[in-house]
Amino acid sequence: MFKHVKKCPRCGADNPDDAHLCVNCHYPLPYSPSNLTCPRCGHVNPPSASSCEVCHYPFRISFFIPPPQKDDITPALTRLERGALSLAVSILTFSVASLDLGSLIGGLLLLISVGFLGAGSSYYSVGFRFLSQRYRYPAILSSFLLPGFVLLAIGASEVAGQVPQTMISSLAKNPLAVVLIDVGFFLFVSGVIGITLGTYRLRTLLGNATLSWASLMFLAGAILLLFLPQLSFLALAGQLIIYGEIKREIRSHLRSHP
Repeated sequence: MFKHVKKCPRCGADNPDDAHLCVNCHYPLPYSPSNLTCPRCGHVNPPSASSCEVCHYPFRISFFIPPPQKDDITPALTRLERGALSLAVSILTFSVASLDLGSLIGGLLLLISVGFLGAGSSYYSVGFRFLSQRYRYPAILSSFLLPGFVLLAIGASEVAGQVPQTMISSLAKNPLAVVLIDVGFFLFVSGVIGITLGTYRLRTLLGNATLSWASLMFLAGAILLLFLPQLSFLALAGQLIIYGEIKREIRSHLRSHP
């Protein structure tokens, strides 16, 4: 017999006081808080203790990460701010690289653009993951931006020209270029949509309507950038506006939650 028993309301069997299910019929038993005896050192702890007061042995282990508090969004906004600034620098350097500045300078600027593009997409992806589950898909999609751009660049180099200048006859002779450009375009657009969707949803979280049309401006500009580089100012302006608005929200948030 147990020292302290708990009667099962279904079958009447005796159960230990700390049992959660009946040992006979497995019926859920009512919870009655009692002191917790540490199995490591034997110290008697209060029922609400999560670990031993003496040796810190854990009594309850949670396998779920608690959701971030509503007010604890500054780390996420900081990464989104860095992502917007990095993408703005990437778009600017790409626009300058598309000018006739020579192969050496153009290649160097393109390399810098790719570096900032990777940093921007990573910041956006991590920033969205720091927010709620509602931003799960934007976090995943935004990570496709860099590989999509790289595949587009490789595919364009296969036909020795930029995508807007590529002739259909040249592509037909190089199926590898067709696959690279198609896959790259799909991934690039997916990344752009992920960033647009995430920043568009921020308008509800932050109560900032400017983020909605700034994200749509970036969407239009980023897609047109592949075909008409001279329209890159749309994507650049969209990211600069997003950067400014998020920076302003961070300052406001820090003032209200010192």
